[in-house]
Amino acid sequence: MSFLLDACKLFECDEKDLTEFSLQDPFNPSNFVKGYLSRIQDHRYGSLYITHINEKYKPQMIPGVPKIHYPFVTNQKGERVYQFGACTRAIFREKLDGTSIASYRYTDGKEQYVSYKTRLTPFL
Repeated sequence: MSFLLDACKLFECDEKDLTEFSLQDPFNPSNFVKGYLSRIQDHRYGSLYITHINEKYKPQMIPGVPKIHYPFVTNQKGERVYQFGACTRAIFREKLDGTSIASYRYTDGKEQYVSYKTRLTPFL
């Protein structure tokens, strides 16, 4: 069974768009997790396809946090020109840092575990 081909089918991508990982979960240290991370820069960006938990085949997809592009372009004077899509309401918050940290759940078939990741890593 080719787990890489399964991941390619799931994410509808080429092998070059995925990064294989095999790591101990630092938040659940009894778990060793294997799978693939998507580097496709759309809604699949940072998504995980977990194939194994502790050497047991437990396939599951973990959606990533897609990158939201800034709503401006820079003109010839170096000024930002904002271009918002059609909307009825917008909420703005101060950006305190540049790191996106997401929590997610995965299962070994018996228990659910909570872990944490940055956009392009399986674990913090």
